[in-house]
Amino acid sequence: MSTETEMVLTESVFENATVLLTKGTINSSNAKLFGEKLNRLIQEGCEHLVVDLSDVIFMTSAGFRALLVAGKTASKSDSKFSLCGLNEDVHRLFELGGFIDLFPIYNSSNDALQQT
Repeated sequence: MSTETEMVLTESVFENATVLLTKGTINSSNAKLFGEKLNRLIQEGCEHLVVDLSDVIFMTSAGFRALLVAGKTASKSDSKFSLCGLNEDVHRLFELGGFIDLFPIYNSSNDALQQT
């Protein structure tokens, strides 16, 4: 697997919140794993899941779908679900896809955690 398509997930727990730092590219080959991780964290009782996308290079529609499903799962379980750290390119993808208003989006994980 090339570095360009590799996805690395790093989980950090803070009191009632979990930050999932996501690095690399989220595409059709790894979006299922990404979505499973998000949903597992929510189903295990995470009160606020913050997905840090600051190190994401690119995201395909499969990645957006994983975020949508996780957002719905969080809503059903009364968990908070937010995103942070969208770089310019990823932010543009969110705007083009009409996803910018679907999630609370913060500049950093610290900003998101203050909403917990």
